[in-house]
Amino acid sequence: MYNIYYLGNNQLLQEELPFAKQINNTEEINSTTSLYWVVDSDVVVTDYSVFNFVPDRHTAKYGHAWKWNDKDYGGVRLLPKKGNEETVMHDKIVCKKQFQILYEQKPGNYFDNNPNSTHVWCVDPEYQLADNIDWAPGNFEPGYIHSFHLRGQLEHKYPEKEGGVKLYPRNWNDSKIKYHDYLDATINYPVLFVDDVEDYAQRDHLGDDYVWLIDKQHQIQDNIDWAPNPFEYKMIHAFRMPNQLQDKYPMSMGGVRLVPDNWNDADIKIHRTCPVRDIKYDVFYVNEKEFTVEKYHELFSECTTEWMWVVDKDLQYINGEWLYVPTEFEQDYIHVFKLPGHLEYRYPTDVKEPHDIRCGGVRLVRNPMRAKPFRNFVEEYVYKEDVVPVKYDIFYSDDIMDYEQFKKQSKTDMFWLIDSEHQITKELNYVPQQHDREYILIFKYRGDLEFKYPRAVESVSDYRAGGVKLVPVNEQGNSKFITADPTGDIESEELAQLRTVGYQQFETYEQGLEESDYNWFWVVDKDVDILPNFDFRFQPNAYDVGKAHVWQKLNPITGKQYDYGGVSLRHKNEEKGRPKYIREPACTQQEYPVYHLQPEQLKDGLNDVYERLAAQSDATMMYVVDPYVDVDFDFSYYPTQYDTDVVHVWEHNGSKSTAVRLLPASLQYSNEEQILNNKFDRLKEMPSAISSDKLWDIFYFNNNKPLLEQLNEYAKTTQHEWFWTIDNDVKCEDVPKYTPEPVNHSKVHAWQRTNPTTGKAHSYGGVRLWPKQLPKITSDDIRLNKMPRGQLQYVKDIASEYNKYEIYVISYKEDIDIVDEHIHRITGKGTWATHIRGVKGIFEAHKACAEKCRTPMFWVVDADAVVEDDFDFSYIPDVYDQEVTHVWNSMNPVTGDTYGYGGVKLFNTKQVQQATSWGIDFTTGLSTRFKVMPEVACVTQFNTDEYSTWRSAFRECVKLTLNTDEESAQRLNKWLNAHKGDFVEQAVQGAKAGNDYAKQHVNDVEALTKINDYAWLKEYYES
Repeated sequence: MYNIYYLGNNQLLQEELPFAKQINNTEEINSTTSLYWVVDSDVVVTDYSVFNFVPDRHTAKYGHAWKWNDKDYGGVRLLPKKGNEETVMHDKIVCKKQFQILYEQKPGNYFDNNPNSTHVWCVDPEYQLADNIDWAPGNFEPGYIHSFHLRGQLEHKYPEKEGGVKLYPRNWNDSKIKYHDYLDATINYPVLFVDDVEDYAQRDHLGDDYVWLIDKQHQIQDNIDWAPNPFEYKMIHAFRMPNQLQDKYPMSMGGVRLVPDNWNDADIKIHRTCPVRDIKYDVFYVNEKEFTVEKYHELFSECTTEWMWVVDKDLQYINGEWLYVPTEFEQDYIHVFKLPGHLEYRYPTDVKEPHDIRCGGVRLVRNPMRAKPFRNFVEEYVYKEDVVPVKYDIFYSDDIMDYEQFKKQSKTDMFWLIDSEHQITKELNYVPQQHDREYILIFKYRGDLEFKYPRAVESVSDYRAGGVKLVPVNEQGNSKFITADPTGDIESEELAQLRTVGYQQFETYEQGLEESDYNWFWVVDKDVDILPNFDFRFQPNAYDVGKAHVWQKLNPITGKQYDYGGVSLRHKNEEKGRPKYIREPACTQQEYPVYHLQPEQLKDGLNDVYERLAAQSDATMMYVVDPYVDVDFDFSYYPTQYDTDVVHVWEHNGSKSTAVRLLPASLQYSNEEQILNNKFDRLKEMPSAISSDKLWDIFYFNNNKPLLEQLNEYAKTTQHEWFWTIDNDVKCEDVPKYTPEPVNHSKVHAWQRTNPTTGKAHSYGGVRLWPKQLPKITSDDIRLNKMPRGQLQYVKDIASEYNKYEIYVISYKEDIDIVDEHIHRITGKGTWATHIRGVKGIFEAHKACAEKCRTPMFWVVDADAVVEDDFDFSYIPDVYDQEVTHVWNSMNPVTGDTYGYGGVKLFNTKQVQQATSWGIDFTTGLSTRFKVMPEVACVTQFNTDEYSTWRSAFRECVKLTLNTDEESAQRLNKWLNAHKGDFVEQAVQGAKAGNDYAKQHVNDVEALTKINDYAWLKEYYES
């Protein structure tokens, strides 16, 4: 890392990089590196990874600069020790400018005391301000004094364009003032999202002066830039969000509170406008023919919000906020809107079928790439006939002729300004035409304040024209009277005649429309039970005529309310829009059946099982539980009416993703994969795990009985549907928890086992999970992991590790010091070797190794073998080669040949134990299968003395003489003509003697086998 220097005080940098050096000016830099970093004064580093940057050799001679905002470079620079005027600009923001805050009117001596600072904030101390202000002028902006207001604070003190927050440059005495509107630096109080906003004690665990309590169902923007003014400090402030939860908070005391620490003694201030803003979604403008699923999917990758607006591009002139927050029951729909009076030739008022592209030029689409929790994209539409999704900021004032202070506060291009005496309870839904956006639009709100704003007065020059105005932020004084109601209301139809007796009851709305004698009638779903105390004589209020009334429905398991539906009072001429929800229960949902799948049910496949179960009940949904799992759940979850066509899946605590599903009974299944992988069009993943793997019995194979006999005993012993077996040639630290999928109910499951030296997966086997109903197999099938077709399931997880094969070094009367040195080369590789010494006869020595061995195969290293450094004994054959004798090549120091003579060998333990004769060559004679490994494992250092050299040459050349192939003849010739290495003369003598002996006794097996008798060899040599 290069040397780092920083100008001025920078405590954060010093804490993060304590080796960085503070300097007063760049002349103090004395870098020990070819390049060095300089961090300017009043700079906060936001990306410390920048200091890891190293330029390539082409740019190492230049300076390098990074961005401190999206336009300007500077703040952090990397400079060459030998100066160069050229600079490489990096398009990455790594820092920000942040100036000191003084609660003074002017800077005073600040710049004298801070010679490296370029600016300082001077703030009226009555402001409620955040700790830092993240605003700075651009690099090329002249040295103005920048003046700001803070939204909602001290507006009585600073009513004009000059505010009480100013940023002064160093040469401020000669600077002009530049006026800005609002600075985003208001103090941010903590926010708690709660169930009950009137439980003020919830804020007590926080030590802040104020805490926001907001209904957790509200969806809001993150930043709330509002603080109480000094006259209302330490009051409880209540707000109502006008576009959300209207049914829950119909009165002025809404679902938002700002609560002080002394709330027990505080008065409540109810505000008519709300500073908490609704969540905003990205807006995309498209061609009228691009309201397609393909276009939505194209936009999902560009969209950064959970929902996105897709709007006809000919509506780009709309200057309000696109705003609608779907309720929890509307999450799976594409919402379609019209704007009354806008593009009606393209989107006629009489087209109300949401799938018709003419239904509306405004769509609100849920983005599955951003949705939390995740929901699949579903092409289902709902037409929001009663909703106008364009909103403007709203302000109430005693003087609606004074626009200036509200123009500064508004965050929309136009804003509603309403006489504070008006009592408007409905949403303001008027959206101006394109040609009206420059006018101050004046409305009357009929039926209210008509003495103050008479219906007959419509002249805009008369202040009595209207008490509701829609004002452009950039208004030029031009006004226009609008005859339409600002709420969009039309004359309502006459109230229907109320009945004093209960209305007729029907199972569906369509049946009621057809058969009811009255405009009002009841709809009772067939899958609910009516509560005994419910009164069907209910009469709607006169002002609710035409509005559907829906009662609460109880959960049959918990007895608690969980949804609206089941019982509703409907009208033949219903108004479009949300129904009226009655907060009283009327019925209980009938229980959904719970089916636990059994293995014997699965023979015809999952599709068949699911469809048969659905046909057994009249219920609209059913629970299905996979076999072989434990479930800790009371099946009390019942979805709301908006999710009854959704497949619900719960997490599984174990080896599979889910084992419990709640499915619509009417669902059609295409294949088993759809069920196993939850590939449903509408899917809801429940966050809690309610099922878990069962624990199966564990059995260990041994060598005492045939494997099949052991397996049958285990199947009879276990009381479970499945059981584990662990082979005796592996070690398993922890048997996995696992639940087979229903479609694998008859399959043997095999896990991976690893090579103990490399740690990599070697093969399948070692740990297996067996069904109690075993397949027809043999002991060899078990050993080789061969199962009947379609009855083996590989599980791609590691469950066991092969035991390392034991290593044996065989010596007879060789120099013990040399043998120990050779053994040390093996044990130095982190493994263990057993020394077998002094056993008379080579055959007997190998038998001694096999009798001692506890692994299915074992390594043999001759006493004179010097194992290569890179040979690690890691080889493990697959199950089909475990009865094969493996021989690795060795290097002959006398002939220079590389082949199996004197090489490291791997034997099958059982074969050696059962061997009764040696033959001329035990290695090739033991097994019918012999495998030469090409890797050189050792140097066979037999030439340590005259006799050992002669003996080795004699024995090998007897074998080579008896072989009739050309390769053996070539090797024999090299022995007979050896001319290098220690004791080469004795090697040639032994080779010639062995060659002669083999020729003399070519058909005498008894004579030939004497070459493996060390005592005979000694006598023959000395004779």
